[in-house]
Amino acid sequence: MKQISLTRGHVALVSDCDYAYLMRSVWHSSGKRASPYAVSSDGKLYMHHVVARRKGLKGQRIDHANQNTLDNQRRNLRAATRPQNAWNSRRPVNNTSGIKNVSFDKQTGKFAVRVKRHGKQIWLGRHPTRKAAEKCARDFVAKHDGAFAAVAEPFNSQGDLP
Repeated sequence: MKQISLTRGHVALVSDCDYAYLMRSVWHSSGKRASPYAVSSDGKLYMHHVVARRKGLKGQRIDHANQNTLDNQRRNLRAATRPQNAWNSRRPVNNTSGIKNVSFDKQTGKFAVRVKRHGKQIWLGRHPTRKAAEKCARDFVAKHDGAFAAVAEPFNSQGDLP
């Protein structure tokens, strides 16, 4: 693994076999995103698309398996459908529980679990604890999303997220 320095203090990770090829271009960190991408200086190429083409993934959506958009190593990039790419997204920061697919219901004092798949909202119920709600969401996502299941950080000893 090699590192390519980007703007804004970011660093992109790339496989050794792609490093020399990628260094022929100048790369920078894109936009004001929470998850920046490595983009060519003219803004026309995303580094993960270049690596994916070199890997043989053409004409497909590219997903970062570990959700790190600056980790462009070949082992971290995979072909995905649009829904699969969305399923592997990070949990939203504006979520009331801090857990993807789980929100706190102030009226009942319980944690509600809703998962959106193929444009439809799937209701998985209310749970008395955040830990129980997260387990429900994790189990559903693992069963239906397989390798594209985005999982939150593990529980600490108190049953809370770190």
